[in-house]
Amino acid sequence: FVKKLNEFIGDKYYLISGDDGLFIKYISDIDINNKDIMKTNMLEKINEYKNRDILYGSTNIGPHKDNFMFYLNDNNLSMYGSQGQLKMSILALKLAEIDVFNNITGESPILLLDDIFSELDIEKRNKLINLIQNGVQTIMTTTDLSEIDENLIKIANIYVIENGKVIEKIDNN
Repeated sequence: FVKKLNEFIGDKYYLISGDDGLFIKYISDIDINNKDIMKTNMLEKINEYKNRDILYGSTNIGPHKDNFMFYLNDNNLSMYGSQGQLKMSILALKLAEIDVFNNITGESPILLLDDIFSELDIEKRNKLINLIQNGVQTIMTTTDLSEIDENLIKIANIYVIENGKVIEKIDNN
């Protein structure tokens, strides 16, 4: 799955940020490159953590503990990236997931984006919006419509929500 994501994520990141070289690495405590070694390594790790797992009532080894990291030109973004770069990499990941999903199923999922504009400048916001207009049903939240492309506002359904209730649907025609 990570290989499939890496086929798309770099291009998506470039289209949002203008920077090349984003990819993700799968990080595991188990050697996942060789199935025989992986099985042996997994059994060793399970036995190593067995008493601790029983004591705490949860397992400390397995795919649920694995992770992935974003790298931009071989630099780990969690260590060397800005908040904006991290946010753009997550957005690129979501857009790459849409492409993988679409390639496998022939359908597009619904994209949910919560307060995505807080750390993106106007240019990157509009690049992102242009990327998600391609037939992907999207639900976005924001606290500020003033810097969103007018063409998007014209075609969007906009609802004002206060205290968890829809108080107004904005007529944008």
